[in-house]
Amino acid sequence: MGALVTHTWTVEQDQLQNERRKKATVLQVAPTPPASPAPLAPSAEELVESNAPEVAEIEKPIVTDVTHLEIPADLALVFANIQGWSLAHGASVQENKGDMIKHDYATSKLPDDINDFPFSKFVQDHFQSEQQWRMLRAPLRNSLLHIKYSDSVMAIGLFQLVMRFMDDESITGAKEFAVGNYLVQMGIFKPELREEMYCHLCNQTWGNYSDASNERGWLLLALFLCCFAPSSRLYKHLLKYVF
Repeated sequence: MGALVTHTWTVEQDQLQNERRKKATVLQVAPTPPASPAPLAPSAEELVESNAPEVAEIEKPIVTDVTHLEIPADLALVFANIQGWSLAHGASVQENKGDMIKHDYATSKLPDDINDFPFSKFVQDHFQSEQQWRMLRAPLRNSLLHIKYSDSVMAIGLFQLVMRFMDDESITGAKEFAVGNYLVQMGIFKPELREEMYCHLCNQTWGNYSDASNERGWLLLALFLCCFAPSSRLYKHLLKYVF
């Protein structure tokens, strides 16, 4: 009986060893799968193409429909009654068809150091951000110059009105007259905003390729110069910009 058990155990051990040998042989014969190639680094062209939408989004200029910009409440009231508006002394003004009288004005001379005062230097010294020195298609989020908060809030509203005056094609005739007068009056009655208002127009006429918009901007600048003077620190820079 003991010999039978020993024989049976020996047979089982032989079978286990044979199975192990077969498995080892299969593992040795089976081909090793090729290693996956390492991913190639993207080329410069691919990086540019993949980033193109992001770059385009960053560089895309913000353009605002100026016809949707708010106007001050008192000016809105004028617009509401603009149909019945007429010049206060219109009935007593008569057109003169005679010869135009010419005046001889003294010849003015520009300061000798005028070239030392480019407007870009004023921008560098006094603008809150030099990035704003360009024609803007969207309203300001802050004043161009360092001024107190209440004046800055008012300046933002005036800049929107400048945008409408220059680029809103519906502002014509009596409305154009009303907006121009409103801005001039603000410059007269708010001396603390004059410098900022001059900067608005210099900013919006710089690099402005719209003839109609540019013409209105320079017209408004001429009205300002006729009605209130720039500050002493702005004077020569503005003179250099105009000439």
